[in-house]
Amino acid sequence: MEKSRESTTELVDVFSYQDFKAFLKDFYSERRRKDRKFSIRFFARRAGLRSQNYLKVVMDGRRSLTPRNMPKFVKGLGLDANQAEYFEALVNLNQARDSYEKREFLNRLLHLQKKKAAIILSGRQLEFFSEWYHLVIFELACQENFESDPIIISKRLKGKISEIQARESLDLMLNTGILTRSLNGKLVPMATQIASPQGLAMDQIRKLQKVFMEFGIESTIQERGSDVDVRSLTIGLTPEQVPIFKCKLKEFQRELNTLFSTGKGTNIFQMNIQFFKLTKDINEG
Repeated sequence: MEKSRESTTELVDVFSYQDFKAFLKDFYSERRRKDRKFSIRFFARRAGLRSQNYLKVVMDGRRSLTPRNMPKFVKGLGLDANQAEYFEALVNLNQARDSYEKREFLNRLLHLQKKKAAIILSGRQLEFFSEWYHLVIFELACQENFESDPIIISKRLKGKISEIQARESLDLMLNTGILTRSLNGKLVPMATQIASPQGLAMDQIRKLQKVFMEFGIESTIQERGSDVDVRSLTIGLTPEQVPIFKCKLKEFQRELNTLFSTGKGTNIFQMNIQFFKLTKDINEG
C-alpha cells in the first residue's frame, strides 16, 4: 500500500495546483483508479479522522479544512515534508479571509515552488559550504550580467579573495555540477537556488554566518551611502511571543527572497538577521 500511495502523489503533483480541493479530488480519483478498495471511509481511517465523510465535504466545499485536521490530511495523503508544507500553504491561501492574508500565502506558495526547484547538495558538492565566497560567486552566476573571468570576480568581491581562489571556486562548482556551461560557453547554474541537506554540520553553518556578520560590521564602519542600511530593535517579549517573533522574521526573509530573486541583479547584497536574548530570566542565577 505504501508504494501505491507514493506513486499517486508523484502522478498528482500538489505543487502544480492552485486549488487544494481540486488536488484532493484528483488525488481521490487517481487512488480509486489504482485501487478500487480505496474509499472516503478508507481515507478517514488511515488519516485518523473521526468523521468518515470529512474528506468528501471538504472536497465539495461544504466544510473548511481546520488546522486541527491538517496533519491528519497530510498523513492520509502520504505527503512528504515539502509537499505537506505546500499543501498547508495552499489550504491557507484558498481559505484566507482577506486580501492581506491571500497576498501573504500566495507569496509563500511562490517561495515553496522555487524551493522545490532548488537542488539539494550532497557528496563532494558540500564543499560549496566550506568558504563564504562560493555562495557569493554562485549568486553572481545566477545574474544575467555574470562574467566568469577570475580576475573580474576577484575585483567584484572587493579583493577579499584572490584570482586563484576565484578560479578554484569556479572549478569546484563546475566539477560537482553546481555550475554548467551553456551552448554559448557561458557558465550558468544548474538551478537558481541551492539547498543544504538537513544533516549539514551546524558549526559549518555558523562559520559562514560569522564571516558574513563580520563583513556587515566592516561595511557599517567603512561604507556610506544608500548601499548600506543598518537597523536595530530592542524590545521586551514574553516567552509566548518569542516563537511568534521568530516566525515573523522567517516570513519576512521568505517574502524578500520571493520578491527579489529575479536573476537581474547588478550587484550582490547580504542581509544578516540576528535575534538573541540580552537579559537573564528573573529566576536565573
